[in-house]
Amino acid sequence: MTYTNRNGYQLPNLTLPPQKKHPLGEAKLSEHLWEIEQTAKEQVRQTVEQMAEEQGMNEQMKRQNPMLWVQTMNNLKALAEEIVLNQLIFV
Repeated sequence: MTYTNRNGYQLPNLTLPPQKKHPLGEAKLSEHLWEIEQTAKEQVRQTVEQMAEEQGMNEQMKRQNPMLWVQTMNNLKALAEEIVLNQLIFV
């Protein structure tokens, strides 16, 4: 291993190994990942909205008991994210 002296410090001369190209290409892969992310976000939003309606979480409940509303909505969001991850991402 070789070193370079910088301001009295011996720093190793490190190089990264060559990177493998993805068969889809960087641009196509990034676009694909962005589409997946947008789809997942939309599915989470729709699932939370549907479950909130089923649980009776409406604006009246939000005004009457805001802490319960926030707790329930956070739980619904976590559940929706888990559902979407299992259906869309971890397939």
